[in-house]
Amino acid sequence: MDPDLGYAAVEPEVLELCASAARALEEAGAVVEEVALDLDDPYPIFNVFFTAAMVGRTPRTSRRCATASTSGASMSSSAR
Repeated sequence: MDPDLGYAAVEPEVLELCASAARALEEAGAVVEEVALDLDDPYPIFNVFFTAAMVGRTPRTSRRCATASTSGASMSSSAR
């Protein structure tokens, strides 16, 4: 168990709830090990993928981008 994954700020109440859940799992026979992960914050890369997905799902934007890419035309500033 690593409550903050090496980068996240976690509220004290959430930490206590996680610790309590881990203790309950141990009491039920599970092996719970505390580890210290050193992960980078995934937000920047997640934001790129999320934004690209949302732009692709927007019908008006997808049509405009598809038309511009197939005709070789670029979008004018008024179309943005």
